[in-house]
Amino acid sequence: GKERIALPRYVDVIRKVAGDCHVILVDHWKYWEDNREKILDEKWRNDPLHPNGRGHLEMARLFFKTLSIFDDNSFTCRGTINF
Repeated sequence: GKERIALPRYVDVIRKVAGDCHVILVDHWKYWEDNREKILDEKWRNDPLHPNGRGHLEMARLFFKTLSIFDDNSFTCRGTINF
């Protein structure tokens, strides 16, 4: 909606602050923008802005990958149980 028109500028500020402070940034905005078609096709959102359960799982997976702690064998990373 109209109230979110400044969100891309806000994201740019977050990126700048993370860079200036030399902290890790998990850039969900970029990931979701770069994968827009896949996200829409696989239905990762409840509405145009908010992730559903699958979207939250993918956000967690990006977090783990960015921190180099992703493990395909982990239930948390997979989101499924392998028997």
